[in-house]
Amino acid sequence: MTLRRGSGLVEAVIAIAIFVASIGTIAALVIGAGTVQRRGVEREKALLLAEEGIEAVRSIRDRSWASMVTGTRGVVVSSTNMWEFFGSSDVTDGYTRTVQIAASGTTAYRVTSTVSWAFSGAVSGTVSLATVLSDWQTSYDPGGGDTGCSPANWATSLLRATVNLSGTDDALSVAATGSLVFVGRSIGTQELTIVDVSSSTAPVVLSTLDLASDNANALALSTTGTYLYVGGAGTEVVVVNYASTTAPTVAGSLNLSGTNDVRGLAVSGTHLYVTRDFVAADPEFVVVNVINPNAPTLLGSAQGSGGFWGVAASDIPSQGYAYTGSSENGAEFRVANVINPAAPTIAASLNFGGNENMRDVVTSGTIAFASSLSRLTAGQGEVQVVNVNIPTTPVSLAQIEYGANVNALHRGDGVIFAASASSTREFSVIDATNPALPSIISGLNLTTTGNNVKGVNCRAYVVTSGNSDELYVIEPGS
Repeated sequence: MTLRRGSGLVEAVIAIAIFVASIGTIAALVIGAGTVQRRGVEREKALLLAEEGIEAVRSIRDRSWASMVTGTRGVVVSSTNMWEFFGSSDVTDGYTRTVQIAASGTTAYRVTSTVSWAFSGAVSGTVSLATVLSDWQTSYDPGGGDTGCSPANWATSLLRATVNLSGTDDALSVAATGSLVFVGRSIGTQELTIVDVSSSTAPVVLSTLDLASDNANALALSTTGTYLYVGGAGTEVVVVNYASTTAPTVAGSLNLSGTNDVRGLAVSGTHLYVTRDFVAADPEFVVVNVINPNAPTLLGSAQGSGGFWGVAASDIPSQGYAYTGSSENGAEFRVANVINPAAPTIAASLNFGGNENMRDVVTSGTIAFASSLSRLTAGQGEVQVVNVNIPTTPVSLAQIEYGANVNALHRGDGVIFAASASSTREFSVIDATNPALPSIISGLNLTTTGNNVKGVNCRAYVVTSGNSDELYVIEPGS
């Protein structure tokens, strides 16, 4: 009996030891998982602040090119609610941000926004974003490059070239960066085309890509790497790697629940905002995590009561809002709260009157521009200007009448480009220097409806439904 009691005691001690070791292992795993999640949250915050730093310098540049001086600065909001440089860094909630400005040629600066922080007081982290900002008030240089173009340059618009893409599929969407233009088309065998526009008068088709019979309704470029996001039907988000412009590949994809077609895409840091048609019980606003573009994952979604179309991220990313056009009568302009991207909400709306669906939205600081289908009531403009200084209380500021569908908008330097169904100006340029008094300053009569438009480096690119001229290359005439 003594031997058995001793054996039982040993077994109990061993069992207790195993239990304690297991508890320790489980606790370590739980703590480790929490640490990884916390690190991800902190990095997301840092990326938003880095992006905000870039937009702050862009705002300062827009007000005064003379303020752009090489060096390392901080940026803060002044008492007059405008961005300004401050010291050599600024601190927000324990994150230290520096903005480095370095000359890039004679009329541009390379801006690098870096945010650093101490993770949980021990491990440090750093993220950086960079861009090139030009002096958009300088005279236009027809030789190209990174010089900017003011509204005065766009007083006339000059058609430089058209591109005939093979087949008869409509061109629906467009994106542009540097000397590359990406054209998204309706279902066929080559829904994506890449065009080299190094020469504005002699653009060259580099390659095409089959996206498995999906309409390429929307395109958005990644802020890092050589990735392009394509939104359509079927597989709603497709990621294309164009590191080889002559042989692009599908790098990843994400199939969202429901059957809603994608209508709009916007990139904000490591998040992709996706807007979709209305289908009962399926979300119209979706947030996708693209920190790894090869493997996009669903973060969160919100449901509206009408289809959502074009979408734009706020120019002040740390505010945590996005704006979209809607087909819902009485709420044509919608504001999405994405402060918590895993649980976005529809925070506000604005009624423009009438029953016409909104099509696209672009932002410029605290101002948003929204376009719509042709409005039947006189005095109701197809382009609406909205003050979003307080995102949850958007206020109508001004409007412009076109008398036709305005399908897409793009923000340039002091101007807004518009693609429309107007019979006399499918492409037009809006002077946006005074948002309260916007005006159309030039336009071009294309052969068919302008479906979408993008601009970069003193050029505008318009895509249409034409069978012999799907892409137009346009430059300012002075």
